[in-house]
Amino acid sequence: MNEQNQLPVISIAGIHRRIKQALSGRLARAWLLKLGWNWKEVKKGVYQDGHEREDVKAYRQDVFLPRMKSLQPHMMEWDEALQVIDKSYEANQRPLVFITHDECTFNSNDG
Repeated sequence: MNEQNQLPVISIAGIHRRIKQALSGRLARAWLLKLGWNWKEVKKGVYQDGHEREDVKAYRQDVFLPRMKSLQPHMMEWDEALQVIDKSYEANQRPLVFITHDECTFNSNDG
C-alpha cells in the first residue's frame, strides 16, 4: 500500500488536547465580549429587586392595586381549611384564580 494513501493516525489524547486548547477561558471571554455580553464573577447574596424604588411604588399604588381591586369580585376565594367559598359569578364569566409565588422559595438555599 502506498504511504500517500494512508490516513494519519490521530489519538484520542491528541484530539482532547486540541479541543481543550481551542476552548480556553480566554477565548470564551473574548467571544462573550464580541457578542455584547459582560464577564463578571457571580457574588453570593440575596437578590434585591428594587421594590422600594419610587417608580415601582407609584406603579403599585396607581396601577396594580386598583386593577386588582377591580378584578376581586371575579376571583375565587378559599377559607382557612382551603375549601372554595361559593360565590355567584356573572353569566358567561369564568372565575379568576389569582396565582402568586413566595420569594422565599427562590432564596431558600442561599447562605
